[in-house]
Amino acid sequence: MRAITRAITPILLALMTNLGCCQTDQIRSEVVGAEDFFVRVAINLGSIHINGRVSPPSRRTVQESIELTAQEAKVLTAISADYESKKRAYYAVYIPLRREARFQSIESGQVQESLARRIQDIQNEHAQMALAQMLKLKTALGDSRFHALEAFLQSQKLSHNKR
Repeated sequence: MRAITRAITPILLALMTNLGCCQTDQIRSEVVGAEDFFVRVAINLGSIHINGRVSPPSRRTVQESIELTAQEAKVLTAISADYESKKRAYYAVYIPLRREARFQSIESGQVQESLARRIQDIQNEHAQMALAQMLKLKTALGDSRFHALEAFLQSQKLSHNKR
């Protein structure tokens, strides 16, 4: 899973940072932060499904590390799965539109205004969804548990970067 995540994360982040002029830097930063947050949650949730098989965790799970209750772990898993599903739907719409915009840019040096507007609308919807999912999780867990989760994920990120 770690190898898959290492391969996918730069691609996702590259896509998110290559959104073009349609998003402000602040929104782009918040969306990239949410993407990174939920990727780290998925890595640390525990058993992972790879090619239809369940792989046990190779280290302590987030539930064990910050002592989430069964209900909190269930909420975290549900919101993360919902986020992942919505993100896949976003990319299914966004990638073809972005590809078309690139083709138009190559062919004519410009992108049709209606296509640029559609891309911007899709990006804004995605940004709102990402921030709403973060708020939903924060509300469900409460401030202290949410901050404990953030701190744990940040520590995992830092220890991963030191390797």
